[in-house]
Amino acid sequence: MKRLAAAVIAVLFLAAMAYANDAAAGAGASNTGAQVSTNGSTVGGAQGTTAAAPSGTPPPAPAAPKKGKVGKRQVRQLKRIRHGVKSGALTKGETKTLVDDQKMIQEQKKDMKAGNGGKLSAEDKETLNKEQNQESKKIYDLKHNDATR
Repeated sequence: MKRLAAAVIAVLFLAAMAYANDAAAGAGASNTGAQVSTNGSTVGGAQGTTAAAPSGTPPPAPAAPKKGKVGKRQVRQLKRIRHGVKSGALTKGETKTLVDDQKMIQEQKKDMKAGNGGKLSAEDKETLNKEQNQESKKIYDLKHNDATR
C-alpha cells in the first residue's frame, strides 16, 4: 500500500512538473540544464544558484510565467487527489481514474493552446472550467464515498 501511495504521489508530482515545464516552454524561458528528480531536488545545472552575471549582461529571465486560473486549479485538484491517497479516502482504482482524468484535461488544454497560437481563447477557458468543475465534484464524491483502502 505504501508503495502504491508513493507511486501515485510520484505520478502527481511528475504531472505537476510537466505542467510547469510546459508553461516555461510556452514563455520561451531558457533551459538552465537542471533536471528535477522525483523527490523534487535539482540535479546538475545552475538552478538555485546566485552567481553574479558578467557585467553588461541582463539578469536571467524568470523560470516560468505566472499561472492562469486553469493552471492553478489543475495544481489544486492534483493536491486534493494526493491528500485523498494519503488519508486513505481514495482507493487504487479511484485514484487511477482521477489522475487519468486530470491528464486528459491537461492534454486537452495543450491541444487547445496549440490550435490557437499558444493561447487559450475565452471559449477554451470556459470549456476547461466546466470540465474542472465536473472533476472537482468527482474528486469530492470519490473521497466521501464508503470505499476505503
